[in-house]
Amino acid sequence: LLAGDRLTRTVVVAVSAALVLAAGVLVLAEGDGDSTKQVTSDRSTLVQVTWPVYAAHPIVGVGIGSQPLMSRREEDARRQKSKNVSHTTPLTVAAELGTIGLLVYLAFLAALGRAIFEVWRRHRPLGLALAGCLTALVVQSFFYGGFFEDPFVWGIAAVAAAAVTFLPRRGTAPA
Repeated sequence: LLAGDRLTRTVVVAVSAALVLAAGVLVLAEGDGDSTKQVTSDRSTLVQVTWPVYAAHPIVGVGIGSQPLMSRREEDARRQKSKNVSHTTPLTVAAELGTIGLLVYLAFLAALGRAIFEVWRRHRPLGLALAGCLTALVVQSFFYGGFFEDPFVWGIAAVAAAAVTFLPRRGTAPA
């Protein structure tokens, strides 16, 4: 979207909208008669057992790594899963670190986004690549709980920091 002309942006938006619509129709068609639990590969249940942990401890959470244990304690024994890990990074951060941790998580994403924007201003192809990679990881983090353990997140942060440190600003001579 950032690199293309007007026609390219229009085509990309139209095709993306069509794909999202087709995916939604496919999910509804395939999930006809199935429960939400089956359609989401049991992730809806994991969200349902994680949300009460955040609701019970909204300010500072229950501590790093304690969400599965607290989910087991909060839920009825018959509804428990063998593992109650939420598989959703923002929700896990909220449950384990509370609203304070969630704000720090959002600040981290904003700072990394700002650094990538600065890279984009200095070297557009690199900035676009970093933005695309980070966007994919953030979207994946809604369905996968290992955002902070993913080495690509830290690799993106390192490349962005190095680029901001060493690449000259546009219109200035290299030091």
